[in-house]
Amino acid sequence: MEHMSLNNETGLDPDGIRVRPVSGLVAADYFAPGYFVWAVLIKNLAQIGYEEKNMHMAAYDWRLTFQNTEVRFHGLLCFPLKDLHLLPVLDFGFTSV
Repeated sequence: MEHMSLNNETGLDPDGIRVRPVSGLVAADYFAPGYFVWAVLIKNLAQIGYEEKNMHMAAYDWRLTFQNTEVRFHGLLCFPLKDLHLLPVLDFGFTSV
């Protein structure tokens, strides 16, 4: 449980412990063996031609406040610059499916 707790003063990781979410589609396909979250949708999208290089799953740390998410990751959507073309911009926001 020590690794799941946050620093009481900062709301970030405790000293000497660094926990980060898994990246990619595997971050949300199954919660545990036999308990799917997005696996069925990912599988169905793969059947019509989507794959890891044209889908992105943005993992997020549910323990953090929105403000601390910004501090740690400098934005909830942390896309590599090479993948920015995957995010169509509408007005002032990003579209997501």
